[in-house]
Amino acid sequence: MDSNKNWAADIIGPLLLILLCIVLYINTLTLPPPLLDVLGDAFFPRLAIYTLAFLSFILLVQTLLKKRKVEIRSTYVDEDKKKPLYRFSWGLIGIYCVYTFILSFNWLNYITATIIFLPIFMLIIGIKEKKINWIAFFSIALFGSFGIAYIIQNLLGLFLP
Repeated sequence: MDSNKNWAADIIGPLLLILLCIVLYINTLTLPPPLLDVLGDAFFPRLAIYTLAFLSFILLVQTLLKKRKVEIRSTYVDEDKKKPLYRFSWGLIGIYCVYTFILSFNWLNYITATIIFLPIFMLIIGIKEKKINWIAFFSIALFGSFGIAYIIQNLLGLFLP
């Protein structure tokens, strides 16, 4: 009985998010069309709406396709006792790194700060393997830094510190 309630909640959640996306999209139709700018006022809200709708649809499909598995909780109880404090400490380190990243703009420009901090963020967020492909790791950091800077400066025409 309990698993049926969870399954129904897993179905209702994405459906409500898709409904919210439809309502928000209808609200963006009232935004003015672009005059001088290529993207216009409605570009970013619609981009967020499309992303949310796409991810909600994927979640709905995964929920409909997944098979129910019986979980054996007794083997995981001992490991789960240490995880909350461990996750909390890494969360604090992540928040500290974000503030340090933002405050570093006084001394470094955006690209240099991103090249320095993006690998640190990638390590904090989630490399769980013991063996790391460092070439791919730093190439993602470099291309990510320059790609984000290119999008912000050239495509959006915004100033970076």
